[in-house]
Amino acid sequence: MWRFATLAAILLLSLPSHADSTSLRNSNGRKPLSKPAEFLAAHNKIRAIHNLTNLSWNRVLARYARRWANRRLDDCKNLEHSPNSPFGENLFWGLRDHWNASEVVEYWGGEMRNYDPITNECLNNSVCGHYTQIVWNTTQCVGCVHALCNNNEGHLFVCSYDPPGNIYFQGPFGGHFSKCIVYPPSSNESSSTLSENLHDPTGIAAVITSSTRDFISGTMGHPAYETPPKFNLNNIV
Repeated sequence: MWRFATLAAILLLSLPSHADSTSLRNSNGRKPLSKPAEFLAAHNKIRAIHNLTNLSWNRVLARYARRWANRRLDDCKNLEHSPNSPFGENLFWGLRDHWNASEVVEYWGGEMRNYDPITNECLNNSVCGHYTQIVWNTTQCVGCVHALCNNNEGHLFVCSYDPPGNIYFQGPFGGHFSKCIVYPPSSNESSSTLSENLHDPTGIAAVITSSTRDFISGTMGHPAYETPPKFNLNNIV
């Protein structure tokens, strides 16, 4: 009997660590939260389409994302960007448990079909800024978090990027344009049925999009003068 028990233990230990990972559940009966490697692989898969340099994972950016996510867990569905952030930021809230890092980043990357690189605009009043942030050629680092909202209200994903993308009137692959992916805030700018422009004192503009009642996504645009290295990553605690 001891020999059989030992053999069974050896066989279990020899199984790959990722075996049946999609069926694992945590103590609340929900799928495990996404890991950094999942976020990073999903981002770099999209960047590889354009032969861009891979992003590297930055734990300080991930800490920044986590800090903001923790402040939003009681009200995830009211998607809000971190105020005065010097970083690029992609947000996603999904009600269903199937959402994970790979699916969320793939959804963002699907906006490639909405982006016109000739005119540097999102086509037909659509949104493409999550995609352009991912493929922004000067962005080097990313840090993300996948958090469970309180009261079983879904999943919140926050990704921070350094240096930020979606610089006003610039394109993800370089150049200056008369069109803009995310427009700077202005006093007479009105919201459309597809997006809501959130203004703050730094001039950063955010676009929140709701495709269905089950998920919401958001991205940000930045003025060029707000980009790092003015901001010291080491100051984040």
